Amino acid sequence: MILSSILYVVSFAAALGCAYLLSSYNLYLWLMALPFWVAFFYLSFGIWVLILIAWGPFLKNKPTPDKPNRFYIGVIHQTVQTFFLAFHIHVRVRGGSKIPANQKVLYVNNHISNFDPMAMICAFRGPFLGVTKPENLKFPIAGPFIRLAGFIPINREDAKEGSKAINKASEYLRQNLCDVEICPEGTRNKTDQLLLEFHAGSFRAGMDAKAPIAIVAVKGTKEIHKRAPWRPCFVYLDILKVITPEEYENLTPAQVRDLAFGLIKNDLEGGLLYELPAL
Repeated sequence: MILSSILYVVSFAAALGCAYLLSSYNLYLWLMALPFWVAFFYLSFGIWVLILIAWGPFLKNKPTPDKPNRFYIGVIHQTVQTFFLAFHIHVRVRGGSKIPANQKVLYVNNHISNFDPMAMICAFRGPFLGVTKPENLKFPIAGPFIRLAGFIPINREDAKEGSKAINKASEYLRQNLCDVEICPEGTRNKTDQLLLEFHAGSFRAGMDAKAPIAIVAVKGTKEIHKRAPWRPCFVYLDILKVITPEEYENLTPAQVRDLAFGLIKNDLEGGLLYELPAL
């Protein structure tokens, strides 16, 4: 959390400076150092956002990279972590010990909010990239940075383009360049159902690369816009199972899809976990 640490130090120094100047008139004004610190932290984060806004237009003509760019990944990760810190959004990972330490992982999760990828980025500090809809690469502020970081746009309405995106994600994993997140529902779930239908092709990104596939249930991100920034909000990422290449070696993408769907659905319902299909 380099960015937040820098902002903390800068805002603390500014708060002490203000308190020192004011204390020459009234000793009790030293007590204002803490609220000054908080105010300057939010002010300095706002300045950082303005820097990103001003920086973005200069990145539009840069070519889209073939591989993940660690610099822009770092900018995104640091900004997201500081945003969550500033807005009192706390991410809790349950089952993190299941994630292998020496191999990049394909994360598949349910999609209930625009904050889902941000929560994943905040929890799994990377390098970590996502498969996203093409419109997000044009999003104000974030768009130029996620494009140059190497986020993978996928057009699910075009089978050929969708296959290219899956192959690119698979190549990232095969070369052990970064972790990859994909939402197999294909879009944000705006219905009253727990889950939308999963796309089997999403799992090919991990299976073709012989990478572990982490099944994650996301909870709590829907509450962020209702509670932040004034009330703390807790997001839970439950790692239900990590399917190893040995486990899915004789399974089809459709079978792995059904397993993941069952795991997440049962977890959201508070039920028991599914087992791997019998071979």
